Amino acid sequence: MDEIFARAKSILVIWADDVDPENLPTFQDTIQTKAKQAHIAFENVQMLLDCKFKKKGKYFFIIFYLKKKARRATSSFDIILFGLVSKRDIPTTIDLLNELFRLLRPNGHLITHIEHVKQSQIVDHFKMCGFNSCNPLDANSSFLIQNKDDDVKKLGSLWLCQKPSFDIGYSVPLRNTGQVSSTSGGKKTWTVDDDDDLIDTDELLDENDRKKPDVKSKF
Repeated sequence: MDEIFARAKSILVIWADDVDPENLPTFQDTIQTKAKQAHIAFENVQMLLDCKFKKKGKYFFIIFYLKKKARRATSSFDIILFGLVSKRDIPTTIDLLNELFRLLRPNGHLITHIEHVKQSQIVDHFKMCGFNSCNPLDANSSFLIQNKDDDVKKLGSLWLCQKPSFDIGYSVPLRNTGQVSSTSGGKKTWTVDDDDDLIDTDELLDENDRKKPDVKSKF
């Protein structure tokens, strides 16, 4: 965990309306001790997608989304801390996770707190949105949730999800050389020179296969 923060150059902290804005500088100082070279930005979750939240008791519910307005640039952050400064866990949606995925740089990390009973479903949603690994964090990361209510801490745990090493829209052209070539990583790939070794599927059919079925013979 310390290495992830030490390498980070930009961190986004996402908070909700249950946070006292006066607590944000204290949280920033806590993160800055781990990420000395990083620029730390803050964003209210309602501004991230221009979404609306309704509070019922202790919990927040997303009630609708509006059209997205001006957005932050794609692949802007090395780390996103989602809902950690909030007292309660912030609910997630597929749209919201897709936006977090878009904001992360390749190999970037998302850290969030997930309730135990919802972990299986939420982790599946993370993977559906493109994150290739999601793993729980140990007690050494508890400094990230100092602002959480005690009952929230007991009912959940911190999770670390990573974005793959490629970005949205990444593609690799196929080469038509007919030789075994090596990629930049040293891995060998097969390429095709011509159509000599390709099978013509029409040649696999004999005359009986080409005959139309006799409907009368079926009854």
